[in-house]
Amino acid sequence: MESQAKQSGSDIGPLIDGCNDALALLGHANRQLNLLERDLLKSEMRNEYAHVCTHSLPHTSELFGDDVS
Repeated sequence: MESQAKQSGSDIGPLIDGCNDALALLGHANRQLNLLERDLLKSEMRNEYAHVCTHSLPHTSELFGDDVS
């Protein structure tokens, strides 16, 4: 019984690796979509606010960062 549990535990490693890879891919795709949205909105903004669309701003839960004063 223990050998069967150890065997099934070793089969889960590749599954976890695949899930981690999928999660990383989704995170990267989300970041790219947010940057694209910033770029598309930049042309609609006044020039004085265009600096909030730079790619160097840290990625937060808000599209244009936490400090948009």
